[in-house]
Amino acid sequence: MANYSTHDEDLVSQVRRTIRSMAKRRNYREIDHDKYCDENGESVNIVWELTSARVSVKTIRTICSEAVHSKASKLILVSIGKLTTFAAQETKNMRDIQIETWQLSDLSINPELHELVPPHEILNSKRTKQRGIKSPSELPKMQGTDMMARFLGAKKGDVIEIKRTHPEGHYYIVHRVVV
Repeated sequence: MANYSTHDEDLVSQVRRTIRSMAKRRNYREIDHDKYCDENGESVNIVWELTSARVSVKTIRTICSEAVHSKASKLILVSIGKLTTFAAQETKNMRDIQIETWQLSDLSINPELHELVPPHEILNSKRTKQRGIKSPSELPKMQGTDMMARFLGAKKGDVIEIKRTHPEGHYYIVHRVVV
């Protein structure tokens, strides 16, 4: 990161703060710098690819082999630019490790702190039943690519509770299922 200007270093520090916030919301415990542990005890590594504008298949394979060697089961890859088409396909084909990809620009602002984004929360099955939701498939849909769904680490089938405020001061709760 020595090639970066002060502005770029500030951006990377802001992204680090956003990642810490994301890890906290996902109940990850910080073990070391850029290493976390999820609630099941599995290792989660944060990997920074800040040297090239596009992430290639070769880079993905190198990063994944290092992560598997360090016994990580999940990987959060943060890059300057997008993955090439083949690199994106490679991340989906990995069997030994789960890979989540983010661009610096996606994480430059913590979405939870934006004034137009209401509080979101993933409901577990017990809380879903307590809310009277019998069949999540009947709920309105939320794309898995939605920024808050990605930020929370929501998977297909998860129920998200959104607490929206009304202009008159009260709030109401809506539920969405991730597809």
